[in-house]
Amino acid sequence: MAKLMPGRVRNEGIELFEKDLITIHQVSETQLDTTVDQHHLIYALNDSEITCDCDYFVQKGYCPHLAAVEYYLKNDKEGQRLLAKLEEKQESAQDQERGRSFGGLFLEGLSLNEDDTVRYSLMVEGEESTFGSEIWWSIRLRRLPDERSYVIRDIPAFLKLVEAEGYYQIGKNYYEPLSLIQFDQASQAFLDFLGRMIPDEAKTNLDFILPNNARNLCLPYGFFEEGLRRMQDLDGFRFEWEGTEYRQLLVEDLTADAQLFSFDICVEPKMIELTVAEKNSQAFFNNRILFYQGVFYRLNRKQQKLLVGLRSLPIGSDLNKHVSFNLDEQAILAASLFDFRTMGPVKAPKAFNIKDFTPRFRFDLKGDSEIILTLAFDFDGFLVHDRQELSHLGFTSNYRHEQAVFRLMSKHGFTPDFQSSKRLSSSQELYDFFTNTLPDFENAGTALIGQVLRDLRVEQSPQVQVERQGNLLDISFDFSSLDDEDVDNALAALMESSPYFINRSGQLIVFDEATHRISESLKTLRARYSGKGHLELNQLTAYQLMDALSESDSVRFSKDFQLLTQHLSKPETFDLPTYKVEAGLRPYQERGVQWLSMLHHYGFGGILADDMGLGKTLQTIAYLSAHLEEGQRVLVLSPSSLIYNWQDEFKKFAP
Repeated sequence: MAKLMPGRVRNEGIELFEKDLITIHQVSETQLDTTVDQHHLIYALNDSEITCDCDYFVQKGYCPHLAAVEYYLKNDKEGQRLLAKLEEKQESAQDQERGRSFGGLFLEGLSLNEDDTVRYSLMVEGEESTFGSEIWWSIRLRRLPDERSYVIRDIPAFLKLVEAEGYYQIGKNYYEPLSLIQFDQASQAFLDFLGRMIPDEAKTNLDFILPNNARNLCLPYGFFEEGLRRMQDLDGFRFEWEGTEYRQLLVEDLTADAQLFSFDICVEPKMIELTVAEKNSQAFFNNRILFYQGVFYRLNRKQQKLLVGLRSLPIGSDLNKHVSFNLDEQAILAASLFDFRTMGPVKAPKAFNIKDFTPRFRFDLKGDSEIILTLAFDFDGFLVHDRQELSHLGFTSNYRHEQAVFRLMSKHGFTPDFQSSKRLSSSQELYDFFTNTLPDFENAGTALIGQVLRDLRVEQSPQVQVERQGNLLDISFDFSSLDDEDVDNALAALMESSPYFINRSGQLIVFDEATHRISESLKTLRARYSGKGHLELNQLTAYQLMDALSESDSVRFSKDFQLLTQHLSKPETFDLPTYKVEAGLRPYQERGVQWLSMLHHYGFGGILADDMGLGKTLQTIAYLSAHLEEGQRVLVLSPSSLIYNWQDEFKKFAP
């Protein structure tokens, strides 16, 4: 009987009893067969025999249906009669059990198999502080099973005592040992929460958390919701505010459905009047939370600002608040209604319905360096070209959208108006206009560019030709619209990683992304400018150059260059020369001769690094026999100990 369960669950059970949702089907000697709110429940004095078919009971071992039956047995006359009958039959059964033997009676009297550990639970009560606008919570220790409770007068000291498993004073002269395991599950969870919330008092001033000499608890904002949830899990939770007692509290976001506020707009001949009605709610945590009739409402940032503003308004004779606006302020008031509607219902004329628009921007060039911006608002085909037209609309323009457009203009150096201009003082500003400014306006609406201004920007994607010239690689750039001098300037800009340059006609020449990638690759390979639109590289870089530029559609490679890269990557494709040695070369030795011959053909050096004994000397002699002409000499450098070996090898294979 009287299973430990949270106060919230017991309150739900009381509601089920009060709604008359309990039906008794059968009373046996030790059990009640019942239905509670369409759930089948077997009740017994022995907790192990209690069952309910609801999911909550399966998970927790208790449920609101059990709480309803227990309340019925304790508080209803018929229920009290049934309970007395069950207790009588249980006593009789226990007497029969004891009567079996003297030994059984002896052991029963000792109660050796019973858990005689004293159990405790916590209770919490909340009320308005003596300073107002704060909630002070008091914590009580309840001793089970006698259910006497004691106010905890020093909360941090109590927490330390429980942690240390010390003795707690109960009454004037009575002490009992306390430990965490002696508390019910909900109380243990609450004690853990307090341990996390309350910092080390030696290092922190705790007056704001533990007011009234640590006799009370004041939840900080960051711990409020969790703390409230933990408290309500405790049996016997109670909160009193302005004479009303609450056993259950909710936490929700503030929406218009709460109807804590209402807004009414009336348009007069010379003004607009806003009337605000507010219910008597209590604000906490610097206007972050409102309390009204058992519900704590969370406020977002805008709602917090609105609350502060609304509560600063004077109260009229009708107990409401009134604010007057000029007629030309209709747009800004209509835009604010979006936020008002998050706090309560809004009543406004149809003229306050907001109609959005598409901004149209036109850019033209005046003189050599002045950009003219003309703005229009397009309301589904109806164009507004100035502020006067905007103020005489038959509907309300989207004020916030208007401000966003004007902020964009200010950001890029234009006066926030329907007619504006900006003077460009450098080539960098011209480049920034096309690269940064114009895309921002295109994202915000429709952007049109006059032909003169449009012609000021030219994007270049030159064709690149790579050829072999002796021991060098020649890279030429073909800029179709540039003369030789501008081509030189273009290449200089590219090699300096500049994204643009200004030609002699004042045009902004912008390189495309592919050209930038090519120039960066050439810079990495240390290309040198050779004049007249040409760059040069050592042909040793041929393979790297091919690898870097092969995927670019704007690059063309000469056949001679392609053959070079082929031979570098696949030396076996180079023709094997006719060598003259008196020995048969193995396949790998012939490949070595091919490779050496390829390096010789292109003027490269190389190292033949075969392992010892694989015939490096023979390969070298074969290579020399293929390329030395009559009268030519070659210098062989070797350790002195190998001179005679080389002499012998020449005599043997190439006498």
